[in-house]
Amino acid sequence: MILVLGATGKVGCALVPALLDAGAPVRALTRDPRRHLIDPRAEVVRGDLDDTAALPRLLDGVRRVFVLTPGHGGDGAAQESALAHAAARTGVRHLVKLPTTGVHFGQTDPITRAHARAERAIRATGPAWTILRPGTFMDNRRAWLQSARAAGAVHVPEGDPASALIHPRDIAAVATLVLTTPGHEVRPTRSPAARRSPPPSRSPSSATRWADGSGTSRNPKSPPARECSRRAGPPRRSTGPSS
Repeated sequence: MILVLGATGKVGCALVPALLDAGAPVRALTRDPRRHLIDPRAEVVRGDLDDTAALPRLLDGVRRVFVLTPGHGGDGAAQESALAHAAARTGVRHLVKLPTTGVHFGQTDPITRAHARAERAIRATGPAWTILRPGTFMDNRRAWLQSARAAGAVHVPEGDPASALIHPRDIAAVATLVLTTPGHEVRPTRSPAARRSPPPSRSPSSATRWADGSGTSRNPKSPPARECSRRAGPPRRSTGPSS
């Protein structure tokens, strides 16, 4: 079983059906199942990561977790740290964390700092881990239209190194590969040198996976676009996961 956090977000909307198409059983977490139509093949569970007492229930029977919190509206780093420790206690084998390239470049905005803290917690808790650090989401360009048309420029709160834009579907495709095939994870028994991220002088390409510090890029064919809100049929819902 694969637990997907952020199942109704930009990446999660593409990841859930891609995992199901690959034959993986999926448990999709959402705070309010009534507000979203998730692929009906998935097990949809209600949950809030701030409720740490409920984490063992959410992780029951789970072997892999896609870890993504919004980065705003709560302490995402604390949520992910609590999840990682609960995962270690309940037998989860593999955590796949989605932060941002800002961690690689040492950016200091609050969202990047929170992702960096969460990365450290995930690396230290025990299960095997993979860190995916995508660049700027391609569909964010919609928010840039006004300034691009008016001033011919896009404004960001702090300096951003050169970074290729990437579509959330491509991120989901890479996450699907990592979650469903072996050889992309770092295991706790490896030496510290194997856990280092690539040096900051190397600019990451889109959908680069840095689980083993190699900077190897794999970008498989993207799954077809599927909006969560446009899936037909009611999802299979439950009040809590079953074993």
